[in-house]
Amino acid sequence: MTSEKRYPFLLGIFAVVVVGILAIGQFFVPNGNYGSEVVQLYYFSTIKNAMVVEEASLVAEKDISNQDKVDELINLLYKGPTSKQLQGIRQVDVVTQLENNVVSVNFDKIYETLEVTEQMMIRASFVYTLTNLPFVNGVEFFVNNVALTNKNGALIGIMDRENIGISALNPNPPTNSQLVTLYFKRKNSDELAPEVREIKVNKDVPLEEYIIEELVKGPTSADLETTFPSDITILDIKTLENVTQVDFTSNMQFPELSTAEGEKLFVYSIVNSLTELSKIQQVSFLVGGEKQSNSLGTIDFNLLFERNETLIAR
Repeated sequence: MTSEKRYPFLLGIFAVVVVGILAIGQFFVPNGNYGSEVVQLYYFSTIKNAMVVEEASLVAEKDISNQDKVDELINLLYKGPTSKQLQGIRQVDVVTQLENNVVSVNFDKIYETLEVTEQMMIRASFVYTLTNLPFVNGVEFFVNNVALTNKNGALIGIMDRENIGISALNPNPPTNSQLVTLYFKRKNSDELAPEVREIKVNKDVPLEEYIIEELVKGPTSADLETTFPSDITILDIKTLENVTQVDFTSNMQFPELSTAEGEKLFVYSIVNSLTELSKIQQVSFLVGGEKQSNSLGTIDFNLLFERNETLIAR
């Protein structure tokens, strides 16, 4: 083959290789997406009376701007929490502008038709979520291009976590004290031990919800250990006809539950704590909203679980 004929041939091969590389790049990075980033979204928990974080994945392009990141974060926030124990927020059309580390949020006029608690819930979620970004120090709110004012007509101005004020958000604030008995793992053993705790409750919130929340917090005694994985998410808790159903996150691959004993203590710390209430006789479990046999390992989660006194230390 002469040199005159070889060069077009080589150029043709080169062109095919380049096109192939570009095609592979498009395959692995669809629509120009560079990758995903874990972000934190904040919603209000009526049980904890606090803003609680949920993690989500933000799929972004390589050169996403800070302004675009703010808007994408709000879109994720509007999708609502995974856990049913958290309060989602009403979706209201917004236009945002990031300038000098402050996000200006301009709500559509529909915002003014919402209940005051709904308005406060939206503002709190926005402030907590957006100020978690390293380039945002505060959030300023507008409605239909008019700066937001309080009930006395004074400008609210730039808000952060210090002045957002979430104490009035809870429609069911704790009003009474209640003693509950919780079961945790006794250190250096395969037994459960009780811990009596006084908690603040509201009569309109089922006591079993408070019990699960206290179990998640862990024991106060140095002789006890939690049986709960650190990043477990409770999706729902409800009781019907003496059976309480507890629904957990669908991602249950936790090292704490990798052994049969660890799994058993996890299950019966919940069952024994809930059955301290006379109205609860059995406990059932869902994982990601579904029944899944052996979803955590050796235990069949299609069963109904009753109190197990043999695991309680004497």
